[in-house]
Order: sequence, then C-alpha cells, then structure tokens
Amino acid sequence: MARKPLNRKALRAEAEAAEKIKQRKKAEKEAEIEEEEDEEEDDDQDDQDDDADDDLDDEAFDDGDDDQEESGDTESEDEEGGRPKKKKKGKAAKVAKVKKPKAKTGKSKKVSRMRAIWVVLSNNATKVASYDYPKEKEARDHAERLMTEKKQVHFVQLVKEEMPDQA
Repeated sequence: MARKPLNRKALRAEAEAAEKIKQRKKAEKEAEIEEEEDEEEDDDQDDQDDDADDDLDDEAFDDGDDDQEESGDTESEDEEGGRPKKKKKGKAAKVAKVKKPKAKTGKSKKVSRMRAIWVVLSNNATKVASYDYPKEKEARDHAERLMTEKKQVHFVQLVKEEMPDQA
C-alpha cells in the first residue's frame, strides 16, 4: 500500500491562513480591551467633571429653591444647556498599531571574497604545499611524489581561503 504524497503548498496555505486568523482575533481583542479602558477612563473623568460641575452649580446658583433640585429639573438643564455628551467609539474607529522596526543584532561583518585552492596535506593534516584551483593535477602529482619519496601518507584537499586585498 503506497503512501499518499503530501501537498506541501496546500498545507502551507492552510497554516498561513490559520495564522492570519489568529493574528486578526488577537488584534480585535486588544482593540476591544483598549476601547473598554478608554471608555472607563472617559467615564471616570466625566464623573469627576460632573461632580465638580454639580458642586460649582450648587454653590453659584443656590437661590433657595430646593424644590426644583429635588424634583430633578437640574438634570434636564444639564442635558439641554450643559456640555454635549461624548459619542462612543465604534468598531470602525479602531486604532492601528504601528510596528516598531526590529533592532539589529550585532554588527554585520564585511563579506570578503573567497578563493578555492588545492592543498597538499600530510597524514597529521599539516599543510605541505598549496596550488591554485586550475592546478589540481600538479597538486596530486606532488602528493604522489611525497608518498613515494618519504613513504608517508599525503593527500590533496580543496580548501577555501580569503582572497588577499588588492589595493
């Protein structure tokens, strides 16, 4: 029974869609929390302002008519002639968060050019000789000659090294 191959594009698209939905829900929750906090602050501030206004109104307009204040006429005066009530924010007035750019982590190194060379090495990996990349045959011949003369193991290896600065 053969396994069905995975459709990686479809899986990636599904995962990205799910991630976007999570981000939207998170942003909506944060916006709602901010709105609630703003409304609570506005309500607290309004209550403090109303208390201060009521105290001032009571002191400034105390003409001895306690009957009107008890009947509730002062509340209608606040609604008609007082300051207008603030409109509540809807979902359309959401505040978009500004993403901060990520800080760079460390200093970027200067990228230097590299070159490939053939290195003849002894059995204990000490460098015996080096040849430019096109001269591979010469490097192999040198390694063979050392093996026959010294009767020790020598080998050739491709190594990348930094190019010297040409000023």
